Amino acid sequence: MDYWAQKSIQTDVITEEFVRSNFYSVKVDVDHDGIPDTQIDYEKTSVDIYYEINEYTKTILAAKRQNLITVIGEYAARSIASLFTGKTEDLVFNKHLIEENLDAQDFSTASPMAKLNAPTLRASYRKFTHNYTTTYIDNFEESKITVIDFTEEGEIEEQRIYSDNFKGGEIENTDNFFSDLSTEHQITNTDTGQQTKVHFDPQIPFSHPSNISWQSNTWGSDQISTKYDELQVINEGNLSSTNLYEREIVISIPNRFSLYNDYGKRSRNSVENEGWVDFEVNGMLVTPEDGLVYYTSNLDSFIDKSAKIKGHYFYVDTDENGYYETVYILGRSHTTTRLDIPKYNVISIGLNYDGLHDFVPYERLDRQTTVETDFDKVAQESTMFGSDWIYNFGNLENVDRLKRDL
Repeated sequence: MDYWAQKSIQTDVITEEFVRSNFYSVKVDVDHDGIPDTQIDYEKTSVDIYYEINEYTKTILAAKRQNLITVIGEYAARSIASLFTGKTEDLVFNKHLIEENLDAQDFSTASPMAKLNAPTLRASYRKFTHNYTTTYIDNFEESKITVIDFTEEGEIEEQRIYSDNFKGGEIENTDNFFSDLSTEHQITNTDTGQQTKVHFDPQIPFSHPSNISWQSNTWGSDQISTKYDELQVINEGNLSSTNLYEREIVISIPNRFSLYNDYGKRSRNSVENEGWVDFEVNGMLVTPEDGLVYYTSNLDSFIDKSAKIKGHYFYVDTDENGYYETVYILGRSHTTTRLDIPKYNVISIGLNYDGLHDFVPYERLDRQTTVETDFDKVAQESTMFGSDWIYNFGNLENVDRLKRDL
């Protein structure tokens, strides 16, 4: 017997997005003239995306008789047919034999060879399904702090916007601080429940972001936490930006032959700088809080937590579109050039296309998968052909070609 199988897969993806936003704004009037001198805005957006993936797989299989005579006959018939059509399709299992024929056990529209094999097709035909439902939740958040300075007339003089662009691992409870601040400065009458807001006292420790007891280091004129590494300044209609991690360094890439310096050379004795090539590049030099960086995308290493070493990430925007998609994984130590520019050896190179400046090769998701199948019914069946051929359909579970990932 010669068994053939066809597997079809239909996948439906359902996504739901839940967005939560927190916004706090504090205005400070230091000189008590009724006009704010400084305004501090804090905005945080948290996004949870719920995924439900439904994968419907259907497998149909059937057999045709096969012996020495049928093999020779089919080979001859297919060879002759190929001379006229250029095709060598199977004489039974081809486009004329479809699932509806097998379901109805009607082969009137099938090929002549299928009609001759009709009894075998009816006896061997089986169909089973596996329906997989996988659910998981992915989430991300972004936050920014805006500091606004006002003129004596109350007009906006300058805006400084700090945002968390590159993930260095810093943790700050900024939202908790502003939430506590908003509740601390109101009075509640315990008898009536009436709440009365009090005027902000600039002598209370918070009158400027520099007064916050940040958990990490600070930077910029406002002494903002280094968690917020990107700074945009808007002044008199002009926009300028800078980043805490921005550096100009020299990266040294190893090779047996340098594409730039050793093109056409065949001997290792004639290569320049032992095949290494140096580039002076501008980018973002980020060192995670624990000093460890991913240097490989090997899944086994990621699972057993051996995919990290001491080093740095160097993000480069090669197409200058504002997104730093190329990541050089650099060694832990560095030297300096004659011009006092830091020089790092490149360990590996990665590409980052997920829209986030957070270089992680894989993401651990808390997935839940349920399976519905009617294969158990088919697995209990067996069919005898002739006097000595018995087919136990339960053994299909061991056929790799029918497994889900194929």
